[in-house]
Amino acid sequence: MEEQELEEDKIDRKPKRRLYLLVLLVIPIAIFLAVMVKLSDRYGQFDSYEVISHFDISKSSTLNYTEFNGGLVSYSQDGASYLDAEGVAVWNEAYDMQSPKVRMAGQRLLIYDTKGTTMKVLSPEKEEGEIQTNLPIVRADVAADGTVAAMMQEADTGYLNVYKANGTQIAQGQVHLSKSGYPMDLAISEDGKRLAVSMASVKKGVLSATINIYDFSEAGEGKRDNLVATFQYGDSLCPEIEFFSDGSLVAYSNHKIHLIDASSEPKEEETIRVKQEIKSVMTGEQTLGFITDNEDSTARYLHVYSQSGKEKYKKKLDIGYTQCRFLTDEEILITNKENLRVYNKLGGVRFSYDFTDGITAFLPTEGRQEYLLIYEDQCERIKIQ
Repeated sequence: MEEQELEEDKIDRKPKRRLYLLVLLVIPIAIFLAVMVKLSDRYGQFDSYEVISHFDISKSSTLNYTEFNGGLVSYSQDGASYLDAEGVAVWNEAYDMQSPKVRMAGQRLLIYDTKGTTMKVLSPEKEEGEIQTNLPIVRADVAADGTVAAMMQEADTGYLNVYKANGTQIAQGQVHLSKSGYPMDLAISEDGKRLAVSMASVKKGVLSATINIYDFSEAGEGKRDNLVATFQYGDSLCPEIEFFSDGSLVAYSNHKIHLIDASSEPKEEETIRVKQEIKSVMTGEQTLGFITDNEDSTARYLHVYSQSGKEKYKKKLDIGYTQCRFLTDEEILITNKENLRVYNKLGGVRFSYDFTDGITAFLPTEGRQEYLLIYEDQCERIKIQ
């Protein structure tokens, strides 16, 4: 009787062992396939696409486009509108601007009038506020909470104002151009706590750049005008500055890129020296890129670095370009409206396509392998393949 029970127990265990072995075999295969799909999605090469959906848009040569919260913002001198990812109108804002510019941070969009006096702060749902200034705006930027920094100018005096989204002024300062120099750019950190200003001046016939960093958190309390750091760069200008997502700063000049940390007492962490002249620059969340010619100007190269100054890759471009920008922190767009290349984080060509009819814009979405393709009168949501 006992022998029979032992035999039955052995028989019962065999299917369980088979199931156990099957599970051990299936799980690694499933993990492997999932990893391969993810790698293909991130590093695969695509040269065609399918149209998932499309919708009509206003045909106008004066319209500009930008991606916002996975949807599409179109803006011109007369106003701006926002369509969600399905092409449904969310808001339409009228204004009168002669030269509208756009800045974004998180869920906030800023539209301001260069040399005008109007600024609009918008979210994906609605207008957050309108700001009217007394003097013409030279530059402006927005933080993720809607805080706006604006640089204005009157005669030989520059004015730096910081506003809440509803237009309430929360900080102000003056810059005397004859002493401090001419303002070239400003940037506000994503959290709205830091403001950086790049100035240009000529001393004894030599151009030089000055970058001031102001801190409106506890780190700047007790500091005169909240100024926590000043950087001087002789024989160069820094016409463009940007904050990374962690509050560190990048400043671009013709042959150098200065990287300044986000500590309470900012200091320069690294300087990237570039032999050829820098033609174009772009800044991501934690990455920067720039384009140079080679020595005989017969080819152009894309260079990508981490925010700490480590080179990620250098890539020879096979097309001319009218636009270069980060689509995401892992993707860079190079296009001339007819030829388009998207590079991944390793420098490989993620998507390559040549259009018979020129495109107006190519924008990222929140969908996997999906983008917005903008023509003059139509928007297509596509999936690359």
